[in-house]
Amino acid sequence: MMISPFCCRAMFIGVLVDLAGKKTQPMTAIMLQGILFIILFISLETGHSPIWLFYTAGFLLMTFKKVCPSSAAIGCCGR
Repeated sequence: MMISPFCCRAMFIGVLVDLAGKKTQPMTAIMLQGILFIILFISLETGHSPIWLFYTAGFLLMTFKKVCPSSAAIGCCGR
């Protein structure tokens, strides 16, 4: 039986949400999204863009989006 990647991601997100403080989660998620976008931008500008970087960044961006669902890439979380 094959385990769906979404199930693995859901378990990972659940642990993060339980361990983190409720007040700092939105700001941390937004800050990490911004850092990831900067890393991706620098990677593309320098011409060094391995495929694993995009898969990892996509996974992390979706994870941060689940932690703070109303956040944009960089902005207010609305709470």
